[in-house]
Amino acid sequence: LRGPDAAARRRRRAARAVRTGVAPMAVLTLLAAGAAVTGTGPFSSSDPQTQQVARILGDGTVMAADEQLVIDGRGHGHGRGMGQWGAYGYAADHGWGHEQILAHYYGGTELAQADTDQISVRLTALDGRVLEAVSDGPMTVAGQHVEPGTAVTMTPTGAGAQVELRDGCGGEPVWSGETDDPWLRPAPDAEPQPIRLCPGAADPDPGEGVTGTTYRGELGVALADDGQARTVNRLGLEDYLRGAVPTESPASWGDSGGEAALRAQAVAARSYALTQQRYPYADICDTQACQVYGGVDHEDLRTDAAIADTAGQVLMRDGQIVTAEYTASTGGRSAGGDFPAVADEGDARSPNHRWTDRRTAGQIGEAFGVGDLISIEIVESDGPAEPAPEPEPEPEPEPEPAPEQEPEFMQVADTADTADAPEDEESAAEAGAPADAADAPEADPGRIRTLRVTGTDGVREVTGDEARRILRLKSDWFTVG
Repeated sequence: LRGPDAAARRRRRAARAVRTGVAPMAVLTLLAAGAAVTGTGPFSSSDPQTQQVARILGDGTVMAADEQLVIDGRGHGHGRGMGQWGAYGYAADHGWGHEQILAHYYGGTELAQADTDQISVRLTALDGRVLEAVSDGPMTVAGQHVEPGTAVTMTPTGAGAQVELRDGCGGEPVWSGETDDPWLRPAPDAEPQPIRLCPGAADPDPGEGVTGTTYRGELGVALADDGQARTVNRLGLEDYLRGAVPTESPASWGDSGGEAALRAQAVAARSYALTQQRYPYADICDTQACQVYGGVDHEDLRTDAAIADTAGQVLMRDGQIVTAEYTASTGGRSAGGDFPAVADEGDARSPNHRWTDRRTAGQIGEAFGVGDLISIEIVESDGPAEPAPEPEPEPEPEPEPAPEQEPEFMQVADTADTADAPEDEESAAEAGAPADAADAPEADPGRIRTLRVTGTDGVREVTGDEARRILRLKSDWFTVG
């Protein structure tokens, strides 16, 4: 707690807590880490991936709406599978090849060769819109030969599409008709040229995707189950990867020792894509909900090389291609799931290896819809982040020199630092905590499985991923203090 009235508020809360028999906690306190406690939920003491804890912020009284709470977190994304920044760190700092990177993150799998053909991609920025496109090469549609520069519009119907040829984008119509084959293709008797969307054809805000305007292969239209128009890009899988890999991992890593990370990304993206069948009309989408894809506009020679170097390589387990999920930053340990959780030393490279955010108690209560905030409780987590080894008897060591300062990207605000606390700040013992609590390091509970938020209007229990989205945080690995 900080501010001119913080100490007085703590003393009032401590007095109330003594009367009610509740120990006050001004910061998150780990009551039982790594041990089962009484409660309900999908916890099993034999499950190494889930630990039930009672880690509570709050002393049973209503927090002031403007009270500042500090959120300390690790990583960026869901944490499953390969950490992209970790892969970069292992490549650039540890000299790992892509085979070693993939074996580390995707335990129980093996590299294999797969036949790759075509993939169809939902272009979400064109949802609900008429397709308007043009090419610098000849095309065909609805049995018509389309000269370079002639624009095509297609509106999906139940039986196919209504097609119109125009004298350039926005030009006068020169032909119209219907077709039961709603695909716009490069002409088969000429060198294929990418197809370009007409200006204004796509939503300028791609949401969780990227802005793309030019695509290899074919463009088609379809109707979704809700009757809304959809545009689909159908192309060869290796060409698809040329527009996907550089939108998922920076091609610039190839200039700083990260070539193996780009090759690992190519294999993971290829494996992931081959396991997808999201819609009746398309295999996959082009946003973070699937795998980000930007078409020709985002292609890069450095990632092209990574794709070519790993052509056809996929990850397999028990004879099946695996859904090779990946995440931007693991925070130092992957989350497990389909693949074993592993330590991730390479993630030290990540700008989000550790991070700090802030919310007021009022913002948190409003976000969870519980009224004025009373408490936040981490009910279940995946266990301490870095379990301490059993101490071994050793002779008294010689004094060691002070460690070097961590690199800037590793530094985080130490929210336990009391240098800026009021002079009348109470000690942990005075606040009702054990006398040695102030000196004991607080264990990190790991990624949150279940979070319980209590307010004056009720209690809400959510998963860690739901909490991350509600609070707009970078990951579900965080604590609040």
